[in-house]
Amino acid sequence: IVLGNATADNITTTGIFTTTTWVGGVIIGGDISGVLDLTAAGTSTFNGDVTLGDAVGDNIRVNGIISSATTTLLSIGGGQMISQHLSGTASLDFPAISSFTCATSATAITVTGAADGDTVVLGVPNAFANGTSTIIWNGWVSAADAVSVRVCNIGGPVTQDFAAATFRADVWKH
Repeated sequence: IVLGNATADNITTTGIFTTTTWVGGVIIGGDISGVLDLTAAGTSTFNGDVTLGDAVGDNIRVNGIISSATTTLLSIGGGQMISQHLSGTASLDFPAISSFTCATSATAITVTGAADGDTVVLGVPNAFANGTSTIIWNGWVSAADAVSVRVCNIGGPVTQDFAAATFRADVWKH
């Protein structure tokens, strides 16, 4: 069955595709109103490229999970490929930090799968970023599956003494 064979063809469907196999590339450009649900009652298999949106200004929203049984890479804006996003949280407590000193938490954040050299981004509680001193937080993979967090008080006359709080470490593998 061929549904539309020219660029200007419009195809309107109602209902749900329950089990669909797409053999060629699938291009969905322009506006889609309503819900495009390809897996509500079955499985959809795409053998070829799938393009959602065909212009820089197109918005693509995914509610749910996009997954693959094989290695899948994500590129945002054509940048460096990301092969996996990992995340973990832990309650961290730091000693009092006087001006021009640093301290590393005795507890590491467990992030299963994290390895030396992976990119680390920290989620720091707001109260820990709003002080009278200039505070810098950084995190790194210090051992397999472990992210260490260091805080530095690089200015201001005040010693900072933070209470224990939950921090998040996000790790990107490339």
